[in-house]
Amino acid sequence: MPPLRSLLAALALIPACYAAGFSGKSLRIMPLGASITLGGASKDGNGYRETLYKLLAADGNVVQMVGSQVNGTMESPWSEGYPGLVIDQVRNKSAAAMSVQNPNIVTLLVGTNDMTENNDVANAPARLTALIQSVLDAPPLTLVVVSSLPPTADPAANARVKTFNAAIPGIVQKFTDAGRTVVFVDSYAVVKVEDLADDVHPNDTAYARIGRAFYDGIQSASGGIFPLQGDDPVDGFKQKTTRIMALGGSITAGAGNGTGNGYRQRLVSLLTADGNIVDMVGSQSSGNMSDPWHEGYAGLTIAQLTDRAAAQTSLRLPNIVTIHTGTVDMLNNDDPAGAPDRLRNLIQKVLDAPPLTLVVVSTLIPAGDAAVNARIKTFNAALPAVVAGFVKDGRSVLLVDCNDVVAAADLVDGVNPDDAAYARMARVYYNGLQIAAGKGWIWDVQGSAPQDGEQATAAPQASTTMTVAPLETSPLPDGTQDPQGLTPTNAAQVSGDTPESAGLSLRSGLCTGQLTVQMFLLVLAAAGGLNLLLGL
Repeated sequence: MPPLRSLLAALALIPACYAAGFSGKSLRIMPLGASITLGGASKDGNGYRETLYKLLAADGNVVQMVGSQVNGTMESPWSEGYPGLVIDQVRNKSAAAMSVQNPNIVTLLVGTNDMTENNDVANAPARLTALIQSVLDAPPLTLVVVSSLPPTADPAANARVKTFNAAIPGIVQKFTDAGRTVVFVDSYAVVKVEDLADDVHPNDTAYARIGRAFYDGIQSASGGIFPLQGDDPVDGFKQKTTRIMALGGSITAGAGNGTGNGYRQRLVSLLTADGNIVDMVGSQSSGNMSDPWHEGYAGLTIAQLTDRAAAQTSLRLPNIVTIHTGTVDMLNNDDPAGAPDRLRNLIQKVLDAPPLTLVVVSTLIPAGDAAVNARIKTFNAALPAVVAGFVKDGRSVLLVDCNDVVAAADLVDGVNPDDAAYARMARVYYNGLQIAAGKGWIWDVQGSAPQDGEQATAAPQASTTMTVAPLETSPLPDGTQDPQGLTPTNAAQVSGDTPESAGLSLRSGLCTGQLTVQMFLLVLAAAGGLNLLLGL
């Protein structure tokens, strides 16, 4: 055999999984189907979509998953996956979605509900044919990757699945014979009954194999991937006014982040990109973002944060509260068994305070210390039941899983994440807000929040002192402080709270009634400003 022919023959024997995929393409993928498409029973809610996304992105492609449904923690969590729908119902959904989402690839796995419900199984292939035709006929030009169904645990339903699957290659062949860009992939071949997390849905390992099957199918049809047509869809909710109070400890404040913004800046960017108005509120300020306010207190336990949370919710009037708290309890081994109940109490205090508020509570991210991390895992495992109790009572509380997107290697000091991990946390909170919006849980903003960093102060007790938080100078462009730009940044506090950052104490006998930050500044201006401070 000539040397060149020998080389080509040898190359042909290299498994496809070792071949590099195409690169440099812009892919707008619409996963279409029912609960398996949405990621049902997968631990992170991503199903097969994350594996497919990562494989294509790793090859150097620009990948966007699109759809009106959101689920999971992945970077692009969108799909057209509708739990419980049969083939005809999915067809109706796809007809509306195509012109809105403008995909150039549709991954299709549908029919499981027809099989489990024994829904006119004999005509299911015809219904699938009509669905594929509907997708192809709608603009834009699209590659359709059609999968066989994974097995089911019920033997009778599984027999129907096998019969249905046997018809799919012939359906696909008819479309390809007609010059249409349709590809068949075989998910049934890579999932076994013992791979099911329940009677129908694959476990995470099997989902990953389905993602690989779709990836291989797309590689085989790379010549049939058309350029993108139409505008990118706006996946998230839009045109909403949101007032967000980020609540927690040092992670909420952004410790470990190069800018001090933590997850907050990325969350704001994602929401404003969708056309929403975002106002971050709180008495604390950190970072270089334009709206740096929050309720993140380094070193506070859940119990210490609770009273502050209740007071600030009533004062700041948020319609969204994002919570990440409990790390200090775990670090200090402070009654970790009781921590879920303390979190439940904190959430209740936030919900009981006006206004109507969505609470998005996250699992704790991991810690570098193994013993602490074990306590975090136990705490996190209790959170679904905590949140479910509120939902059962009709309250707007949602659990998101930041633990899933942060590894111990992402921590800069064993506790606080690096910039990339903070960005992933922001995406998790953003995805959670999309899920909440779909449930109708994002309420209209109520009332006018006070100016950031200001807080109404209670009348002083006869035997206590009132403390006013320090005045922070306005930063100049070079990062120095402007001595003429004195602005109040934190709330006045009635002492009894730890005066960690208090820069000034006024004896209670010096004033009666309420002393506001604005009044105090006027007094300073009238009496010579800092000279008055020194005279005290």
